[in-house]
Amino acid sequence: YARQRADAPQRISPLSVPLARTLPQIAITSIDSPGVESGLLQYRQANNLLFQETQTKLSGRHTFRYGVEFLRQLAAQLPAAASEGTVDYTNAAGYSAFANFLDDFSGPSGRWRKDFGATVFHPDQFRQTYFFQDTWLPAPSLTLTLGLRYENFGQIANTLRFPAFAGFDREKFLEPNRVNTDNNNFGPAFGLAWSPSFRSGWLGKLFGEGKTVWRGGYQISYDAFFSQMISLMLATSTPNAISVDNFAPGAGRGSPNWFAQLPVVARAPSLGDNQAGALEKDLRSPYTERWSFGFQRQLSNKVVLDGSYVGSQSHKLTTWADVNPRQPVGVERLHPDFGLRHIRTSQGNSSYHAMQWRLDRRFARGFQATASYTWSRNMDSTSEGVGAAGAENSQAGAGSRTSVPVAQGGLRLDHGLSDYDRAHRLTFLYIWDVPGPARSLWKYAFWKH
Repeated sequence: YARQRADAPQRISPLSVPLARTLPQIAITSIDSPGVESGLLQYRQANNLLFQETQTKLSGRHTFRYGVEFLRQLAAQLPAAASEGTVDYTNAAGYSAFANFLDDFSGPSGRWRKDFGATVFHPDQFRQTYFFQDTWLPAPSLTLTLGLRYENFGQIANTLRFPAFAGFDREKFLEPNRVNTDNNNFGPAFGLAWSPSFRSGWLGKLFGEGKTVWRGGYQISYDAFFSQMISLMLATSTPNAISVDNFAPGAGRGSPNWFAQLPVVARAPSLGDNQAGALEKDLRSPYTERWSFGFQRQLSNKVVLDGSYVGSQSHKLTTWADVNPRQPVGVERLHPDFGLRHIRTSQGNSSYHAMQWRLDRRFARGFQATASYTWSRNMDSTSEGVGAAGAENSQAGAGSRTSVPVAQGGLRLDHGLSDYDRAHRLTFLYIWDVPGPARSLWKYAFWKH
């Protein structure tokens, strides 16, 4: 144990012996573990070269605004991998985990694992954005806004050799593949604001003269693919990398010579390997439709009422799909020659509808208050599509939602209230301009204007 501590201190110094940088993490039940915490060694650094240009032109009742944005990103990223390996020692009947470590017995169900080939990769990308907008005043009380935006994010997943799910064709398992780039990200926008002016009659009583504003709008916007989805599993999964994972027998003291069994070279990839994180070939950019319609009414010189309906729908959200599930009878999978296949897809959808009310009231002596109430309903097919795919995958974490397998109905059977649904929200806000002294040192403490 003293030798292990000397060769591999918890905090690696540039002056340490070379072995300290290659020693696997050693996990001993109930004892702080020496060695490198290789499963958490991940990083990302990027240099961004950004060009933006926006111009505005006035022409009569039109205000034209247009522009471009180009982003060139040069990045280096290390995936979350057990690159040096981990070796676990557990308690056995009559022997502590520490005793098993000293004798190099695994303990029952001890475990070692290691990732080969999960090296630094470079998710470089070039993003381009173009937009045009026209704000038009056809009448003094009416404003219309029309716009169009185009975005192209490229496809950084193709920095790896095997980013796409190759399907269940044995001949294509080790053929390099690519994920198609989404080149169809057009986002229109429309908005209006109208302030009617009625001087008499029931319309005048209802809307007033310039005391009501009606507003509404519609927009489509897109979200980019982010590199963490590659780093979490795809870069460490077969055939981009090889993960070896072994459990000792569950009886006696487990397996002897446990540390020496950790492999030093990778085996060949196999169809039976678990594959998690591969992307469907036609993965799309998620997009959201947003719309709203509402009004603001000045009830008196001190009271303003605001009411709006707000809605949105998101499509092509990133989700997980188990495309090779175990069959209801027996332990075989749908494709028995292949192992686990959890892939990222664009099957997710969500919707949000809300009625929002706000009342602003000004009082005397610099005091004003606001009361807001929102009733909403948030629905989706899965509330988490980025983290782990499920407990069956040896690299997966806990707590994520796994969709119903495609063979059994898919996400259509998962549609329901979102994890983020909050039906009611009531808030109160007040602002008080506290009167302060105008003389002596106290005026600096309370700063009276």
